[in-house]
Amino acid sequence: MHYLIQLITLFFFLVSCSNKDVQQGYNLEQADEISNCILNDTVFEYRNIEGFVRYFPIDSVFNIRIGLGDWNKELNYRFDCSAPNAIVPRYEWNNNEVVALIRGCGSYCSKHLFFLNKGNSSIERENVLAKDIDRSLICYTNTTVDGVFLIVENILTENFLSVEIKELAPCDFVEECIDGIDFFSNEISVEYQSANNGVMQNIIIDLSDLI
Repeated sequence: MHYLIQLITLFFFLVSCSNKDVQQGYNLEQADEISNCILNDTVFEYRNIEGFVRYFPIDSVFNIRIGLGDWNKELNYRFDCSAPNAIVPRYEWNNNEVVALIRGCGSYCSKHLFFLNKGNSSIERENVLAKDIDRSLICYTNTTVDGVFLIVENILTENFLSVEIKELAPCDFVEECIDGIDFFSNEISVEYQSANNGVMQNIIIDLSDLI
């Protein structure tokens, strides 16, 4: 009887070990799969201050960590290998106060993610058309029932200016009708196609209240 109990105990021990080996093998396969599809890290520098965007595995998914100087932040993402590369945030620019990432969100759609190293805050904006990196200014459009508006925003303060684009030419996407945006010291110039047979129109926006 004692011998039978020993055999039964040994049997369950071997089954347990076998299950652990299978699970460990499965975890190793998952780790290999993630390491094969994870994006490459980006290291950047702006005015002698270095930063990074790193992609790191967590079990069967991967997350993102960003850093700038002595500041860093782990983002709340969980991507697996089935995620299209276009939707995974990638580095776009920084100015030692802001780290900007960009990800796709469909046809003529992109999302910019701005992370501020002071206060650890972040904001998200769609379809940013232009930027002034040194002054943390961005320009994008906002369509409402009242019309199409150009928004110029200071990322650090979230203060913004809103100017209506009048007589805009009909476009499937507003961005198709914006031909050029230029930042100057105290103003921004925007050229767009008008409803008057596509004749180019120009908007000048004073930036004094943002800088």
